[in-house]
Amino acid sequence: MAIDISRRSLLLTAALVGGSSALAGCSFLSTDPEGPDEGKGNGNTGADAGAKESPMLAALVQQGKLPKLSERLPNKPLVVQPMTKPGSFGGTFRKGQIDAADGYPMRNLGRSCLAEWNLESTAPQAGLAESWDIEDGGRTYVFHLREGVKWSDGTPFTTDDLMFVHDHVLLNKTLTPQPWGWLSQQGKAVDFEKIDDHTIAFKFAAPHGLLLKFFCFPDAALGLMQPKHYLSKFHPDFTDLASLTKQAKAEAYNGWNDLFAAKNDFWLNPDRPVLGAWKIAKPAKAGGQAVAERNPYYWKVDPDGRQLPYVDRITWFFAEPETIVLRAANGDLDIGTAALTFRDMPVLLRNADKNGYRVLSWKDDAALPAISLNQNHPDTILRDLFGKADFRAALSHAINRQELNETLYVGQGIIQHPCGQAEDIYFVKGMGQRFIEYDVAKANSLLDGLGLTERDKDGFRLRLDGKKLRLELMIQQQDLVELYQLVVDYWAKVGINAFAHLIAGELWWQRVPEAKYDIACSTTETYIWDIDPGSVVPTALSAFWAPMNGVWYQSNGEQGTEPTGDIRKLQELYDQLKQEVDEAKRLELGRAILDLHDKNVWVIGTVMTPTHPMVANADLYNIREHAMESYHVGGDMATLLEQVSYEDPSKH
Repeated sequence: MAIDISRRSLLLTAALVGGSSALAGCSFLSTDPEGPDEGKGNGNTGADAGAKESPMLAALVQQGKLPKLSERLPNKPLVVQPMTKPGSFGGTFRKGQIDAADGYPMRNLGRSCLAEWNLESTAPQAGLAESWDIEDGGRTYVFHLREGVKWSDGTPFTTDDLMFVHDHVLLNKTLTPQPWGWLSQQGKAVDFEKIDDHTIAFKFAAPHGLLLKFFCFPDAALGLMQPKHYLSKFHPDFTDLASLTKQAKAEAYNGWNDLFAAKNDFWLNPDRPVLGAWKIAKPAKAGGQAVAERNPYYWKVDPDGRQLPYVDRITWFFAEPETIVLRAANGDLDIGTAALTFRDMPVLLRNADKNGYRVLSWKDDAALPAISLNQNHPDTILRDLFGKADFRAALSHAINRQELNETLYVGQGIIQHPCGQAEDIYFVKGMGQRFIEYDVAKANSLLDGLGLTERDKDGFRLRLDGKKLRLELMIQQQDLVELYQLVVDYWAKVGINAFAHLIAGELWWQRVPEAKYDIACSTTETYIWDIDPGSVVPTALSAFWAPMNGVWYQSNGEQGTEPTGDIRKLQELYDQLKQEVDEAKRLELGRAILDLHDKNVWVIGTVMTPTHPMVANADLYNIREHAMESYHVGGDMATLLEQVSYEDPSKH
């Protein structure tokens, strides 16, 4: 199929940047195992309308290679209500990815924990746990597991798997040098108590108000889902250490812990049992292809009792971003957002109809390029300067965001500082607008008021100690260099000498732990930030604007730099938020945190990308037209891919 790749259009249609539309209908996920009344139509006119399982699995059952469906499903499968209509079994999703070594896709597709997001990603719903009880003011959570759930190899999933993680992973100093932050309160790690094979209690030193939301976050929650029957073979508590050391050496690993980690990698190890909808059958290799196939023991069904997922396989090819965009425009991707950006919209839209795909208007939770002045700079002069609100205000007023918006986003971007975003529950309309207007005179006045009146022969301001003031904008992403170079040009007009410097990710993470940089430039993530607060609250190194304050918090004061003033108040408010089980009170605390950002503008915003293209094969249905593409909810699993179907799977 031909691709029209003539010069990108500068005009985009209104639909391209339209707002999200409400989704009507019944609850997307249900714990009611009963299907529709007998005799009622379900809208599925496909050839497999009466089949309860995929033909590829039915064939294995007939060959005696797989138990029948009733023996593979739990007693009460989780019932998923398709968005528009039930699907047909079969077909393959073709997807693209940049890095073959990155297991991010399977972490998303494999999302399966005790609780899961609802369709709108606004609240946790039942998952592998049918229900739970919150006791002792939020200090204890008792989970009732779904009975009869099995790993992808047919082994039962029970509380023994969770106890294995607690007793032999979390409490093993080699595998877990420091407690997992999300499973700790007041610096003390969680304690698990097995009540029976399907009931387990999580006990904390203080109330945990965010636990259920953390269970919905694939990057965090999947760490709990480890198969004891398989991984114990690679753990010295169950297998002779000398044997493990010998095996590790034979497989080119440094020790048993590296061997354990490799066997626990469900992206690169096809033998590792999983609980998600698909399981890797062919691992990824650079320049090659990865293949995942349906999990025959998956524990979800549609309202007619038909085992999900509808689609049998997923394949990935690996290429540079430009190649992925071209292949998407050629119709070679069936579903996905990887490597696609707003600026690719014209070529994607031009080729959509003739190449058989749709371009959906999703949004990205990392869509706002920001400017993080290092509040922990080792240079005391710069640290003092960066800590002054007037200096940050001057830099902000010097940026012509309207021009940035027209130049980069054809006027469709969103101008604000990173004080949350409209889709986040803590956001209040009007936040993120302080110091936002373009005002060169005001910027110059503020800089003069700080005593930065002396200039060099080129007209650039000098530091208070008489030395040259030259600021490095350390940039993490190639596609943001143009924007930050424009910022450098704007600042030059008010006498600030700066330069944009794109550095490799490895160097970035060498410099951040030592806080040896001036300004970190990257996108910020302010959607569902309460379970990953680094962009908002310095709780770890990911707070690029105050990394050593984050280290201090993460190490319980043993390392890093103790913050003062409003930065310390952020941490105190977050501690309260984490412990608050009342949703309304938690909302107040989250907004108080954003209010402090609104007041201080520690992180300067530029222009938020208006939309993130989602490419979908024209034959697919049950896909959200508008959604947030966020790793907090599992990327394109925001549309719950297990219920997505082809109209005619035989063509795919």
